[in-house]
Amino acid sequence: MRIRVGRLVASMTVVGAVVSGCGSGPSQVDSAVILGQDSISVTQMQEQLRTALGRTDMVAKITEQGGTTEQISRDVVSAAVMHQLLEQAARTEGITITDAQVADETAALGGTEAVLGRTLFDAENLRDAVWDRLAATELGRRYADRLSVTVDVALSTTQAEAEAKARTVAAGGPAAEAVFDDKNTAARDQTLRVGQDPTLGATAAFGTSAGQVVAFQPSPGQAVWAVMRVNQRSTDAAPSEPSVVSATDSDSLAAIGQRLVQPLADQLDVTVSPRYGVWDPVQMRVVAPTELGGVVLPTQAGRG
Repeated sequence: MRIRVGRLVASMTVVGAVVSGCGSGPSQVDSAVILGQDSISVTQMQEQLRTALGRTDMVAKITEQGGTTEQISRDVVSAAVMHQLLEQAARTEGITITDAQVADETAALGGTEAVLGRTLFDAENLRDAVWDRLAATELGRRYADRLSVTVDVALSTTQAEAEAKARTVAAGGPAAEAVFDDKNTAARDQTLRVGQDPTLGATAAFGTSAGQVVAFQPSPGQAVWAVMRVNQRSTDAAPSEPSVVSATDSDSLAAIGQRLVQPLADQLDVTVSPRYGVWDPVQMRVVAPTELGGVVLPTQAGRG
């Protein structure tokens, strides 16, 4: 789920309760999602889904616009995963979101009753959604000026071609280097900063860890796919001049903040029960297996 006001207000299927695992780790049998040593139970996830799908008036509006109950369910599960990731990131970063901040943000969105009247939320889930937005925005604010990645990049016109190139790059060796040899469609050692192209700030270009290769579509709807081998990724680069943060709206900062937890999701090895779909590290959400937005792969060998 992208935490943007449009999606927050329009689809609003964010749910955030998470059940911690114990012992040697959670079992996939009774887990909707496993994130490291934590899990979201099937029972709790089904309760959240019943709440969302029980809003038949809103469900009808969404389906009239081309949505499906399956998509709604995946939105709910996606939001629960993102809530857990943001909670962990906030603890690590020492980010505290107060009840007063949540109340102020809710008021800015029109107030509790107004928002509940046009979403699939109940009051508890609305609070979690607003908390998530504020936490993601703060992450974006802290790091947008300091994010820097150095990549080798090659372009493709189809997803299949981009994914094939990514697998070749991941395997390493001369064939991997050949992917970046065509100077018309490829370039090496490109350093990217959010300020150079703000549209990339929320994409896998900035969330993929060094030592990985990613294939993704930088601008959905355009017939251009990028394959990037990430050679370096830093969150403590010299601050951008002029400041990216000062020129970036809160929606975009929240989207960047969400992308910043991609390495955490990779570290925790997010695993989703097949009944709901699969976790897509490129889109940072749960999708149907046929709707993956690319691939993220570890490279097996260095350059050269």
